[in-house]
Amino acid sequence: MQIRQHFAGKMTGYNQTKAAYFKNVRRVLDHIRAGDVYQINYTQRIYFDCSGDPFDLYLRLKEIQPVSYAAFINLGEGVVISGSPELFLRLKQDTILSKPMKGTRGRSNQARTDRRLRRELKESEKDQAENVMIVDLMRNDLGRFCVYGSVKAPSLYVVEAYDTVYQMVSYVSGTIRSNTPVSDIIRATFPPGSITGAPKKRAMEIIYELEPNQRGVYCGTIGYFFQDKMVLNVAIRTLELWGGQGVLGIGGGIVADSDPELEYEESILKAKASMMALGMD
Repeated sequence: MQIRQHFAGKMTGYNQTKAAYFKNVRRVLDHIRAGDVYQINYTQRIYFDCSGDPFDLYLRLKEIQPVSYAAFINLGEGVVISGSPELFLRLKQDTILSKPMKGTRGRSNQARTDRRLRRELKESEKDQAENVMIVDLMRNDLGRFCVYGSVKAPSLYVVEAYDTVYQMVSYVSGTIRSNTPVSDIIRATFPPGSITGAPKKRAMEIIYELEPNQRGVYCGTIGYFFQDKMVLNVAIRTLELWGGQGVLGIGGGIVADSDPELEYEESILKAKASMMALGMD
């Protein structure tokens, strides 16, 4: 019987100071005011030293915050652990579904406060606007390979409850044209709009200009496809472990009325479950 070694992490820092984060978010807001983009998903990194069995970390993360699109990938020299709650693409026969996730609120141990936070997210015009921008982007992406007129958004602004956060999710679906290869689907939609912004190409250019590090696996996608089935996540809440060191990516959508301080706090909130699993909360 193999006994797993308890996994532990110790934070060593961020890839940018809080002042640098604020400066770059203000630059994003300048681009939005100039009409270059409507939204950008700006991100940062948390670095940590670590030891123990990575699978222990994966199990603890799933226990702290169960999600539908978690993943554990042992690459030999390193490990990727994803605690993603977000569906990028699900293909079943000829139907494709995406569930872009934009809009976050923390949870509270006080029932009344918790209900208020959920209602606040549900009714937030800012979060709805941020969410629908990505819904429109995904509708456009799916329209490249779906039957004309089949792309729809059957559900908007659904609030999903997780142990540490509430998330606003919308559904975008369509019927793919016959004989569409998976490679065409991924080429038309990747990277996910929720982690770039809109319009996608210009948002990616600005991200490349402003973010101090490339994202790696974080904000990519992890999943599988087999015959006429495919499930891909958006690789948020995702950690990479290499040789006793680790990195966790965190971020959020910046729109015209974003407050840099609140956006910073939201990004830290999204790290809460991972930090708890690492013992760094």
